[in-house]
Amino acid sequence: MYFSHNLKRLRKQKSLTQEQLSQKLNVSSKVISSWENSRTEPDMLSLQKISAFFETTIDDLIHHNGVSEDHSTVPMGNRHRLFSKLFIIMQLILVLLMYGDTFQVVNFPGAFVLVIVSILVYGIFFRKTKNAK
Repeated sequence: MYFSHNLKRLRKQKSLTQEQLSQKLNVSSKVISSWENSRTEPDMLSLQKISAFFETTIDDLIHHNGVSEDHSTVPMGNRHRLFSKLFIIMQLILVLLMYGDTFQVVNFPGAFVLVIVSILVYGIFFRKTKNAK
């Protein structure tokens, strides 16, 4: 999955079309399209050609953080799932703080405000990731 994002990003960094890259790697442009859309994956020989052409390692091609430090190589779906899990955990902690008599948690009247703020932050993040797709 990360390979397809990395390949597309590297190709665009070099201002190449799929057709131009396919000529450099001696494959068809349909093959490049299939790789970039995660329909198929390259064999080892093709990975070696790609890594040599882009002057990177195979490991960097297939891992999400090897090619670039920016977050654009991580698919939005993964970031959204991670943020959703963190959001749920945060909400559970805040509910325990608000209604924690059973657990003898200190009464925290500001927890309600934090719940509302966290919902707003989640909504903003979700809208941002949805618009980025």
